[in-house]
Amino acid sequence: MNRHHGLHQTGGPAPEPAEWVHHFSHAGRSYRLFKIGLNRDGAWYVHLQSANRRWKKSLDTAVCDVAITRAKRFIERVRAGKWTDTVGQRIRAGTLAQVLEHYPRLALIAERSAQNNVLAMRQVIGPDTDPKRFTLDQLTVGLVQRFQADAVRRYAAETEKTEEAQREARERALRSSRSTVCQARSLFNRRLDLPRQYAALDIVIPPSVQEFMSCRLQGRATKREYLAPPDSVVHTAFVEVEKLRTTDLNGFLAFWFAVGAGLRRKEIQALRWEHMVERDGVTWISGGIGKDGQRIEVPMQSRAVEAVAPHRRPASRVLSETGLEWSKRLNWWMRTQGWTTEKKLHELRAYIGSMIYRVNPLAAMRFMRHKSIRITEQFYVRYGTGQAPVDVL
Repeated sequence: MNRHHGLHQTGGPAPEPAEWVHHFSHAGRSYRLFKIGLNRDGAWYVHLQSANRRWKKSLDTAVCDVAITRAKRFIERVRAGKWTDTVGQRIRAGTLAQVLEHYPRLALIAERSAQNNVLAMRQVIGPDTDPKRFTLDQLTVGLVQRFQADAVRRYAAETEKTEEAQREARERALRSSRSTVCQARSLFNRRLDLPRQYAALDIVIPPSVQEFMSCRLQGRATKREYLAPPDSVVHTAFVEVEKLRTTDLNGFLAFWFAVGAGLRRKEIQALRWEHMVERDGVTWISGGIGKDGQRIEVPMQSRAVEAVAPHRRPASRVLSETGLEWSKRLNWWMRTQGWTTEKKLHELRAYIGSMIYRVNPLAAMRFMRHKSIRITEQFYVRYGTGQAPVDVL
């Protein structure tokens, strides 16, 4: 068997690799799937001869089982005489640029969130790829697999070569790339029926998009094990942080806004003093845009309010730095205190959320600004309910 548009011949080029050819039977006859050239991740083709005519048709999928199903459907239509008028007239798939033109309007989410999803898709296809030249039939299982594999290679190259470090690097790469692909998939959100809405705008959505949306991703959504520090380390941090008031005021303020209001790094970076408001004797953070694109509305813990009170200003940014160097310094400081989890600043948010959860799970969900109590329980309650709580409230 040799490669020539999937035909059986004698002589000629060397045989194709076995994984690029697949035989199957349908209605008592034998057929063959094949791939063209050296592209392992390319679409499967089927060759069919009927009524003195021959077809070589792309099945628009790199998944063998899906290709067989489509090939059988194609064969049935040819045998029934329903394919004659359309054979050879393939409709060109739409481009990513067409999708990007309409997605922000159709997505029904905050502009910032839509922009982040678009950036995620640009990462998946390659930052140097022109969306006008990227057709949607290139959104395949192979594209996802290559993106995740490239992430693993990049993380591994930047990490020391010990077995443990390489294992952790692989896990981080797969988690990160998995998250990026999930964001990119938002451009074809099924709940909003976006594929149908694109089709109504004359954007051709090929079958490969369905595979891109549903293929299995490598990696876990979260770390296998969170390294929550023991009570003694937490106690020490809340004492030692006072020293940062004079040596690193930005780090000091960031610590208390993270633990006192559950703010994320970028939320702290954009925070302004006028966002601190009083309501019925309780200090709230009211203002700024959260991760979900919504306005931040969250009460602040009284101990944190007391810690930052001497530094409050009428109307200005809380942090004096415009970059994120303060977060690197704070992460380093927390590491010296014994916090060994990967995202140390984020762990302050998780810590206070866990403390509130022990008293009132629903209040913890609202404080963390989660859309579902399941997220609070599954990803952020790390300190166990049997330990004596550290008094930070």
